[in-house]
Formats: sequence, C-alpha cells, structure tokens
Amino acid sequence: MAIQLTSSSLNKRKLMVKRILISLLVVMIGVAAVWSAATLFSTKQEARRALREAKDISLAIKIQTIKADADGTTILDRKRTSGFTKAAEDEIRELAEVSGDIYLVSTQIKSTGNYRFFYETEGVLVDFTRGSDETIAYKVYSHNKTILAND
Repeated sequence: MAIQLTSSSLNKRKLMVKRILISLLVVMIGVAAVWSAATLFSTKQEARRALREAKDISLAIKIQTIKADADGTTILDRKRTSGFTKAAEDEIRELAEVSGDIYLVSTQIKSTGNYRFFYETEGVLVDFTRGSDETIAYKVYSHNKTILAND
C-alpha cells in the first residue's frame, strides 16, 4: 500500500510548514528584542550603581580631608596606585561601602577643593570630577562606551 499525495494535500502541507516557520521567526525576533532591551536596562542599572558609589566616594574623600586637616596630616600618597595613604583609602572604602578600585587622578584638595578620580567596578569605569564650587562632572563607561555623562 503506497501512500499517494495529491497536489491538494501537498499544498496544505507546504502551507502548514510555511506557517510554522513564520511563527518560529516571529518568536525568535520577539526573544531577540526582549533580550536586547533587558541587556540595555541591566547595563544602565550597573552604570547608575557605579555612579552612586562614586558619589559616595566623593563624600568620603571630603570627610577624610576634613579629618586630616583637623589632625594636621594628609590623605595623599602619590607613591601608591590609588593616590591615597593606606589608612585614608581604607577609611574611604569603609565610609563609601565600596569594593572597586579608586584612582586619584588630580587633586587640589588643600587649595581649592578640586579633585578628580576614577572608580572602576565590575566592568564599569566612572570618571568623576568635583570642582571648587561643589559642582560635579562625571562620565560612566562600560566596555569603551559612554553610558551616562554630565559635563
């Protein structure tokens, strides 16, 4: 017994396969769109978290500077990678509750209160500058792309 397919049944079969392929394509496009949106949202959340931590570091630097001035000491140590003394860096990390790397790039803390530092954590880099008039400028980078900027 051989099964014979008529042209009508072949057309129905082709139509069914075509519908299945179109449905699969629509589902794949939908998944790709959702994945892309979720990745973008996650990246922006990481950037916002890193910026919040950088602002906390800035406040901790200010507190440590005031304490050091009162004690007649300094928080700066250019021989260290971070630019801070070990004790000041530890205290800044504790006050800001951060675990990333802090790099003091430039400072005029004593004379004008200006300073600039980089904060790096989990693939995100924050370039943070505080001016003498308490203005701040920042750029947040992730994988060589600017995510957030205010300058």
